[in-house]
Amino acid sequence: RLLADLYGWLRVRRPLLARGLVAYAALLVALPLALSARGVLSPDRSAQQMAEYLDAHVPAAALVETWEPELGLLTDHRYHYPPIGLLDAAVRHTWLAGPPLIYNGLADRPPYVVVGSFGSWTGIYPVVALDRDYLETYRVGAYTLFRRK
Repeated sequence: RLLADLYGWLRVRRPLLARGLVAYAALLVALPLALSARGVLSPDRSAQQMAEYLDAHVPAAALVETWEPELGLLTDHRYHYPPIGLLDAAVRHTWLAGPPLIYNGLADRPPYVVVGSFGSWTGIYPVVALDRDYLETYRVGAYTLFRRK
């Protein structure tokens, strides 16, 4: 009721401002709806595509280092994830300019590494080490599979 009264008052006294506010309100509603519709009508299937590739090209017994837990639900591979305690440190480092992460998941020389959106965001796997010791074998969406050289 308050918004309707405000609009009525503005329409009489400041019609241009009233039209501008209506257009702004319409944009506030329409833009999120359009973005949501895009996500529903064309969902990101990159996690499923990476899982399909892993199933087809990586032995199930091979160890895969990653910080993308969704892959553990989509395939039966053996995954090694960073310790859960690093999550707080990763968030503090990224959002609050906290101390850098101390984790070397590549020290044990895993045969495969998958870096997805979360691993990229946290920077958990040093790009220098990946470039030096691994070959990029497959990329889809935010996911990249590396195989040890």
